[in-house]
Amino acid sequence: MNGHAALSRYREILERNPPACRGEGLIPGTVEGVVVRNPERVLRASGTGQSIIFMPGPEHREEDLITCWGVADATVITKPFAGARDWPRVFGRPSVYLSGGDFAEGSWLTVDGTSGGVFTQRIAEPLGEVRQALMDSVTHMESVSVWTTAVDPAEIAKAISAGAEGVGMFRSEMIYQEEPFQSLLKRLLLGEISSTANRWIEMETSRMVDVLKAAGEKPFYFRLLDVAAHEYLDPEALVELGRMEVNPMLGRRGCRLGLARPEIYRGQVRALAQAWKACGERAPLGLVIPGVSDPKEVDSVSRLVRPILKSEGVLEKISIGVMIETPRAALLAGELAPRVESVHFGTNDLTQATYALSRDDADQVVDPYIEEGIWDSDPFHQIDEDGVGRLVEMALKEVGAIRQGLWHTWCGEQATHPSAIRWARRVGLRSVSVPALWVEAVRFRSALDALSSS
Repeated sequence: MNGHAALSRYREILERNPPACRGEGLIPGTVEGVVVRNPERVLRASGTGQSIIFMPGPEHREEDLITCWGVADATVITKPFAGARDWPRVFGRPSVYLSGGDFAEGSWLTVDGTSGGVFTQRIAEPLGEVRQALMDSVTHMESVSVWTTAVDPAEIAKAISAGAEGVGMFRSEMIYQEEPFQSLLKRLLLGEISSTANRWIEMETSRMVDVLKAAGEKPFYFRLLDVAAHEYLDPEALVELGRMEVNPMLGRRGCRLGLARPEIYRGQVRALAQAWKACGERAPLGLVIPGVSDPKEVDSVSRLVRPILKSEGVLEKISIGVMIETPRAALLAGELAPRVESVHFGTNDLTQATYALSRDDADQVVDPYIEEGIWDSDPFHQIDEDGVGRLVEMALKEVGAIRQGLWHTWCGEQATHPSAIRWARRVGLRSVSVPALWVEAVRFRSALDALSSS
């Protein structure tokens, strides 16, 4: 079955079996089963072999539901639980968020977390078959190429096997989420470790060898450390450092941290260069500077890391790129372009800065605004085309005018939304970078978009 035949078959299935309702796909995958509304019944049914679609009601509290999301085969979340949409992502079960629609206990449903469709017909098997046929026939035909933001070797390998073109952004701070790396990061933030500390370099080199091996020969972009100190240091230590900031998420983060603690970036770059050489320099490798708001910051970080690259013999082999994730960086994209070899649009932080709204407590604003009709959607889940999207589009045009062909990618949670690929193609984004779990689903949407537009 060729691509157009698979597309016709896919549309035929949907025409014969229209969804009872359609929402936002939160986690890809297709599951069919019986609706269970009560958390206690979900737990009792767990392990019985029965396929469970958990659909909580407004009377249930979020804390009562977390375990259920971990054991149910799929989840349908309705409007009262807009703030709880992130929890199913933790467990990786197919999930859909609905702004309307309701189903009685005992109903049989097919939940398609890829498209957001909820069906009363049993069509999980034919949907899965035609989706696979479509993917098999349109390899490398996506309208927008799909990369990954996976952060550990297993996830990177999973993303590559699902068809990711490479690692569009590796968040290096994720290395420090576990011990002994977390204690190491605290000492780095406190200035207790130098960039030449052998033990630190050895530990990070070893970890990056595993990461780069998982990526194989795929291109790999390593984002330099981007953390807020308050997430790792207690208040006493922050006071001692003079770092007790009123709003740490908008303070000394990203490259500001790297310039304030240059030994961190020097050590990271040395470890990465040594790991890359140990892996045979097989894959194209790039550094990415985070949190930039001024072109001179790129110059300063470049002056910081280039001597390390030169001493490791890889100065001409490893590129330097930039994150555009602040409004000022987007407005000055034309000045950033001549200084870098890649551009990475970080719309999570760009949305946060544009809306003056912290992601950590955004639900306090987003949910009532959507309820009252002030906003149509959550800008942290679906790209705000008129505001944040316009900044991205303006930046793309400036970059293209200065450096036509400069590689770029879109990194952000919004890139997993069903409408993301269509918007990305329209504004000229050539690639998106998404978590490993989403690679296949986003490739599927991109293939559909390519076939439909042709």
